[in-house]
Amino acid sequence: LESDIALKLRVANGTHTALAHGLALLKFPNTDVLSTVTGGIWMEFIDSFVAHQVHRAAAPIFGDDETKECWEDW
Repeated sequence: LESDIALKLRVANGTHTALAHGLALLKFPNTDVLSTVTGGIWMEFIDSFVAHQVHRAAAPIFGDDETKECWEDW
């Protein structure tokens, strides 16, 4: 359970931080843009971020399959 919580926190915190920084740099005050037509590009960014940053950091600790499942569930 402790390992599961740690993995979920890494995925949630990592993606939230990356998204919040990107939105802040573009002066978006909140995440409403994610619900618009252009929101799809943000989801592509997050998927890429998870694949290239979060997954690479978490998989050696938590396992490849567990890390992928965590992102898919989240």
